[in-house]
Amino acid sequence: MPIFSDSVLDQPRRFERYRGLLIFAAIFAVLWFVVPPVNRYLPESLPDPDVLQTEAGSIRIVTMTERLNRPWGLAFLPDGDILITELPGRLRRIHNGKLQGQIIPGVPKVETQDQAGLMDIALHPRFAENRLVYLTYSKIGPRGNTPALARARFDGSSLLDFQDIFVSDAWSNQSGGNTGSRIVFGMDGTLYMSVGDRHEQTPAQDMHTDKGKILRLKDDGSIPADNPFLSRLDVRPEIFALGVRNPQGLFVDPTTGTIWENEHGPRGGDEINILLSGHNYGWPTITYGKN
Repeated sequence: MPIFSDSVLDQPRRFERYRGLLIFAAIFAVLWFVVPPVNRYLPESLPDPDVLQTEAGSIRIVTMTERLNRPWGLAFLPDGDILITELPGRLRRIHNGKLQGQIIPGVPKVETQDQAGLMDIALHPRFAENRLVYLTYSKIGPRGNTPALARARFDGSSLLDFQDIFVSDAWSNQSGGNTGSRIVFGMDGTLYMSVGDRHEQTPAQDMHTDKGKILRLKDDGSIPADNPFLSRLDVRPEIFALGVRNPQGLFVDPTTGTIWENEHGPRGGDEINILLSGHNYGWPTITYGKN
């Protein structure tokens, strides 16, 4: 009976162990020498990741600064500078394309819980004449916090005469969530302010509260005489539209005056709406998302 050493007996096992590696090496060798190089079919230069192609043309993205803390709203000054709000409660300025180190003074203390803080900013339509700046922020009070609209005069370096001109009835002591709080001036000079449902949902259909509503105000915070529900004693007079969840985008078409609104909905339920006077946008009775 022939006697074999352990090393001879292990040779088939070693081959089985490395067979996969040998097959891979053989295939790689064939591809390397037979198949034409892949880069022959690639474009000479890859697309610039900072350029977006749109139907209207190319848009180049240029990073101006990376040193902002949760930037929320911005407004372009007539000289091209930009005022930027930071959610923790600071107002900053970009001058000649560079973020200025000095924080603009004159902003009040704000609630900074969750989504609450210093939010939107807008210039008065006649800013060049009156230097008026409008801000929304989470105001602290006995019932928690609520989105408030304030006005101040910007002298080029500071906010002066800061005062609340409208405090919404959207108080919450549970969180600072779903504040909405975007502002925009319409073509008629009135101001539109969005207020979220504060994570409470059903108040968006309750006409006794500003939660889940779009508000319409004069530039001094008073109520316009042609607001849709002004004649009803059971409705807050500042309400322009209702049934919104967390509206954090407002835009006025400069050619038609149409007001567009977008809101953060539940999963699959984000919305883009055209705002109409007195219209109900359904939340939470009607939604196409999963909360």
